[in-house]
Amino acid sequence: MITSERIDRMTGPFVFIGLVAIPLVYHLHFGCRPARPGVRPWEMQNTITGLDQFQHWETYNSPRKGQQTRVEYVARAGSSLSMMQRRIKKRLLDTAAVPAPLLSYYLVTLGCYLVDQISVSEVEDMFYFVTGKQLRSMRVITERGVGQSSAFLLWREAKDWVTRLTQYITRTRRAQDVLDTADRMFAQYVEQCRAASSSNDPDSDVRIAQKMLAEENGPLFVGIRSSELKPLYKYLGYMMGNTVGRSDGNYLKELAASFIEVI
Repeated sequence: MITSERIDRMTGPFVFIGLVAIPLVYHLHFGCRPARPGVRPWEMQNTITGLDQFQHWETYNSPRKGQQTRVEYVARAGSSLSMMQRRIKKRLLDTAAVPAPLLSYYLVTLGCYLVDQISVSEVEDMFYFVTGKQLRSMRVITERGVGQSSAFLLWREAKDWVTRLTQYITRTRRAQDVLDTADRMFAQYVEQCRAASSSNDPDSDVRIAQKMLAEENGPLFVGIRSSELKPLYKYLGYMMGNTVGRSDGNYLKELAASFIEVI
């Protein structure tokens, strides 16, 4: 049965979920289809977007051979959307510059979709819808310094980030250890930023982030809480699609199932 509570749980950390993703992700969470066989996608979408806290949202992907294709999503609305917007504002917009891994994380978790099939134009539209800002206006901290990049480069880096994270998880087969590593790095980052806050140096946080980005695993975890990373575990198996091999894909499905049960 489709209810607001079930769709909210299924949508997890995302603001958007692709219409084509809903049956698979719903089945992942609840072990059943969201609608009986034969129900057409638009009928299911009408049901979901008729619920409190959800709405229909659409955009167009990048032109291919001179044509654009309309892409449809279910999006959060009302207080559910406002909560997500406040969280993103606090983590990304209330600082002078944002560590590159943290921006990548939030770009990846704007919407639930196949990572290798979404276009940068969709990501740009999602980001603007949620933040009211152009993605290219973001000031990003990398090992090289602070600067702005095109939306194309930022999305390419975000896809690279989630690919490397997935490889790290599937290589070690120890998902909890990955979260522990993220915890340690975030605690170290916060501790150093607090210690430097008394220096009245407005650039101290930037220099700390730059230094940590040069460390092992820094490009994966600087600025990211494990509590943010953990919900993504439920969706990597779907989102990475055919970009991972069969063995790794099976592991990611097992990982998703175990975290859906625990969390």
